[in-house]
Amino acid sequence: MTRVWWTCLPLGDRQYRDQLPDPAASVKLVGASEKSLGPLLGQALGTEREAVSWFLPLLYRFFHRNRRLASIGRTIRLATWLVRLQRRRPRWGALEIGSMVMVVERSVGISDCYPRALLTAYLCLTAGLSCQVTVGILAPTKMMHAWCSTGGVIPYEPVRRHWWYSPLVVFDISQ
Repeated sequence: MTRVWWTCLPLGDRQYRDQLPDPAASVKLVGASEKSLGPLLGQALGTEREAVSWFLPLLYRFFHRNRRLASIGRTIRLATWLVRLQRRRPRWGALEIGSMVMVVERSVGISDCYPRALLTAYLCLTAGLSCQVTVGILAPTKMMHAWCSTGGVIPYEPVRRHWWYSPLVVFDISQ
């Protein structure tokens, strides 16, 4: 009976051999250990008001409240469409993108991985950077986590725990 069971449901060792690599090698900004962002934003982006317009917190809240409607695939298509409408592209790096995401999370008052990953992907596309949105699972639990990396760096994570999660799927987003 056991042999028939393993033949019908392929749950043998060979199904668990391959592991998806994590595209993120490091984290640029970690919220728990960083100091005030006032001077950083002042140097990198001008003023905090310029860094966080009305659109970014609105987009963050939309991603947070509408997870079924704002799936990763739909969000990527929407982000590439919005980026094509822009006339000029800012020259942001991972540090500036991480600073903006941190300020948006603080202004909205919500810290959630899914909208953070999607907002980071949108800002990377706006800056002309390719990125990877990764969704991972904390085995053997049902806990999941999403993060976005560009050039092997996660622009912002409030806590350095993304490495706990084994990647399930990686969306490679390039322009």
